[in-house]
Amino acid sequence: MPIPLPPGRYPVQVTEVTSHSFTFTALDGHFDPVSSTISFSITSDPARNIYQYAVAHADNPSLLLLVAPFIANMTWTSQADALRDFLSDVPPEAPFPQSAP
Repeated sequence: MPIPLPPGRYPVQVTEVTSHSFTFTALDGHFDPVSSTISFSITSDPARNIYQYAVAHADNPSLLLLVAPFIANMTWTSQADALRDFLSDVPPEAPFPQSAP
């Protein structure tokens, strides 16, 4: 169950997109410091197991960000569950990209 954010807007910009990943950069007004980044990638292995990775970086984070890994893990777990549900309808014979993390 994702933790709701306080009311407000938390602007980000998509700053990089690849065939298996995307990166957001925090803009002014975001709860993370400006120019903080988070990259999400999805990979698979030959057995068709899917892996979701997230890598975040913030310069001069506030003490509030000490709880960020806990909250982020809950949110990313929810994202992984949604992806799992979406992919449950993909037939086993469907093309499936393979990549390395």
